[in-house]
Amino acid sequence: MRKMILILTILAFCSIIWAQQTLMYEVCNSATANWTFTNAGGSMALQQNTYWLLDNSGDIIISEAYNVNNFTSLTLTFKVGTLTSSGGTPHPSKVEYSTDNGASWNASTFTSATPTGVAMSSAGTWNLGTLSTSQLKFKWTFPYTGAQAVRIDEIQLQGSPVSPLLLEENFNYTNGTTLVSNFWSGYNTGNTPTVATTALTYPNYPCVSGYAGQTLGETGQDVSRTFTAQTSGTVYSSFLINVSSASTTADYVFNLAPNPAGISDFKGRVFVQKNASNVIRFGLTKSSDASSAVWTGYSYNHGTTYLIVLKYKINAGAANDNVYMWVNPVITGSEPAAQLTASDVSGADISAIGSVQIRQGTTTPIAYFDGIRVSTDWFFTDITLPIELSSFTANATPHDYVRLNWVTQSETNVLGFYIYRSRTALLTQAGLVSPLIQAGNTSGAAEYSFEDRDITENGDYYYWLQSVDYSGNNDYYGPSLVTIDQGNIPPPVIPIITGLHMPYPNPFNPDLNIAYTVKNQTMVEIGIFNVLGQHVRTVFSGVKAAGNYTLNWDGKDKNGNLAGSGVFIVRMKAEKAVYQQKVILLK
Repeated sequence: MRKMILILTILAFCSIIWAQQTLMYEVCNSATANWTFTNAGGSMALQQNTYWLLDNSGDIIISEAYNVNNFTSLTLTFKVGTLTSSGGTPHPSKVEYSTDNGASWNASTFTSATPTGVAMSSAGTWNLGTLSTSQLKFKWTFPYTGAQAVRIDEIQLQGSPVSPLLLEENFNYTNGTTLVSNFWSGYNTGNTPTVATTALTYPNYPCVSGYAGQTLGETGQDVSRTFTAQTSGTVYSSFLINVSSASTTADYVFNLAPNPAGISDFKGRVFVQKNASNVIRFGLTKSSDASSAVWTGYSYNHGTTYLIVLKYKINAGAANDNVYMWVNPVITGSEPAAQLTASDVSGADISAIGSVQIRQGTTTPIAYFDGIRVSTDWFFTDITLPIELSSFTANATPHDYVRLNWVTQSETNVLGFYIYRSRTALLTQAGLVSPLIQAGNTSGAAEYSFEDRDITENGDYYYWLQSVDYSGNNDYYGPSLVTIDQGNIPPPVIPIITGLHMPYPNPFNPDLNIAYTVKNQTMVEIGIFNVLGQHVRTVFSGVKAAGNYTLNWDGKDKNGNLAGSGVFIVRMKAEKAVYQQKVILLK
């Protein structure tokens, strides 16, 4: 007898890493959309091969425009090489940049290293610093005559994001522990909030992981989490809340406070109240009690997760700061009109905003909190969701496998998807179980599926869907839980064809998983080659029986040295046939 329990969640996890990020990576092997190529003579400036070529003083290559607002430490790198090993003197290429979509070009230029031969080598690094523009373009020229042509490849623009985030709390702690044992400070006495055994979910809300914080009701301990104090400008705080039990007496459950928080000067108070029909409403004041609150309608339910966004605007002068609030706002695009505006503007202003606080008063609700974020900007403005996911489900099949199905409503610049599996609800303990599943990048609905056949025992299995875009950024959705009670473990499936699957992840750094299938016992050889056809390393050579296999390339060449960034070819020889896939090592 088989039991199957399905829990569906659509939850986006994202890793905010404020280190160098790749804003553009161009492998130069075809005509790229929105780039322009001017050929003034000689060979074509654009080659339908593995590089672009400049061989005339009038040849020009101009990139598309890039938005580098909110990025600093910008760098441009690429590789250069000569067209042939003889004939003419090698010369470098020249690069210029424009911050106004090519209307004018900055006087600052970059001259690449002079190529030393056919083998591609680094052109050097152009350190551009900070260029606050949404219309950054680059122009490559070759201001020489009678010289050896220069090939260009592997163009990469990188930058470090300027983070508007002051605090992000996702409760990645051991469930059952108290918040005050996990970076929170406690005030007063009584029941102290704990880390729950569950997490809250909200479609497309960025950066929620781990568990949730849980209040325990009654008069308990208030807790706060601090961040760098703000004395001017605007502070936004967002959080997910799921109310288990509310009171008919209104009370506030969340607020902003100074750093350290203390037991007074609470501003931006978020209230909760239920009516006789057990339906909830949310309220807001700047600093007053519930009698001065402005309210939503009674239109929210117990046991449902809602997104609250709180905005505190610090104005010059005294007793004139403004406070605003949204419930379930659209979280992409520019800041919408506020749903609630606090009416007690003339109340005392906060000395400085430096903490968020979860309250436990005599009539505050029992609730879960998750995904608390504090920012100096409307932090959803620059979120461009690569995919709009409408479902992600896990189901047991008649053969005791697990079939994953997901549906996207739109996709933009998505390379593909991976499936991760864990025996616990923690993504950090999940392992990769799929190759790269190519995305369709459609503006309409698209359906995908993957079958996990590596189920070896009964129990709970948690699955996550990872989306990867062409810039190397990734988001996670899930988990979806399936509980399986299987009678017999199915026998392994023998492939009906011999072939090489798309290696994953792609791009990779430095480890690459190479999956392949063998229909009949045969000699198999798998090697790595660069784009010039030069052998880099043999990963496997030997006889394989019929079956499914995965091996790993650690990114090293045959001498044990780590290979440089670039395009590589994975080549498999088996049954008198050759199979190959292109991969990118991106450091």
